[in-house]
Amino acid sequence: MAWISQNIGTIIVCLLLFGIIAAITVSLIKKKRRGESSCGCSGCPMSDSCGKKE
Repeated sequence: MAWISQNIGTIIVCLLLFGIIAAITVSLIKKKRRGESSCGCSGCPMSDSCGKKE
């Protein structure tokens, strides 16, 4: 129990980072399932062909 109380700050930061990474991953998976491009290149010249299957 002393180990947890000594490292509570590190544990909280790790849990927050894990939550952020999980949220990003879920968002990317949802976009992929909807057929949206996740590359973020909507303003580039090749945006018409980006993320589309041939």
